[in-house]
Amino acid sequence: MNLLFSIVLLVLSIQSCADQNSDGDAVPAGTRYYFSIFGDSRDGNAIFSGLQSRSVLAGRPLFTVHVGDMISSPESFGQWPSFIVLTKTFFEQKNFYPVVGNHDVNDAQSLDVFQAAFPMVGGTGYYSKVLADCFCVFLNTEDLETKPGIIGPAQLNWLELELASEPAKAAKFRIVFTHRPAFPQNHHLGHPLEPADTLHELYKKYGIEAVVSGHEHSYSKIEKDGIIYLITGSAGSPLFTAAGPSSAFLHYMQVSVQNELLQFRAIDFFGKVRDDFKINLR
Repeated sequence: MNLLFSIVLLVLSIQSCADQNSDGDAVPAGTRYYFSIFGDSRDGNAIFSGLQSRSVLAGRPLFTVHVGDMISSPESFGQWPSFIVLTKTFFEQKNFYPVVGNHDVNDAQSLDVFQAAFPMVGGTGYYSKVLADCFCVFLNTEDLETKPGIIGPAQLNWLELELASEPAKAAKFRIVFTHRPAFPQNHHLGHPLEPADTLHELYKKYGIEAVVSGHEHSYSKIEKDGIIYLITGSAGSPLFTAAGPSSAFLHYMQVSVQNELLQFRAIDFFGKVRDDFKINLR
């Protein structure tokens, strides 16, 4: 998308917010708190900014996750300061949790830069956090132990230890965030995050409610053995239009936490709810 189109979208979004108070962005009744998820903004900062502005119309998300590809390439180190300034405009930086994307990291140097920008990721690029009722795992699909798109043995061992931990068991729900999806549905069909079956078995074993990924510049949702696999990769990167208008639209995810369920809503650039589903908590 060119700069002019991005600016037009941003202006229209701001006007839409002012004119209609954006009912689509209002959180559902019974919400105790909500959080926001973005994916694949890259150099579409005008679009990303517009989506961020939508996400705070209902108040302040308790935390925000970006599932990777925040800059255009791992060599674009100069893009990090502007990205961080942009997120600070809308969110408290301490409540912003990033996932390593393939446009963010491809070697030790770019991982060091990523870690300097986001110290919570540590030296490996993968980490976990207890955020209110959620045990959140942030994987690094650009694992330098192996090669891009493969979760190596050390990270797999770490993952199982984290999922078996007391904080994970005590949490009301558990979500795993990755950049590359284990079960791509559109542009990367046939190129899953590996080892997909091993990961899925771990998720089943430890009661993961949802796995949220980016990488595909579109929206999709599937259910496999009771686990929701969600792809949200349309926060500013060029859309994969082959996915069709029902999947290829600019959006962010609003996740409302209620007493006994999670409500996920895909909200597009103009405030329209494009998908709305619930996960009952066990």
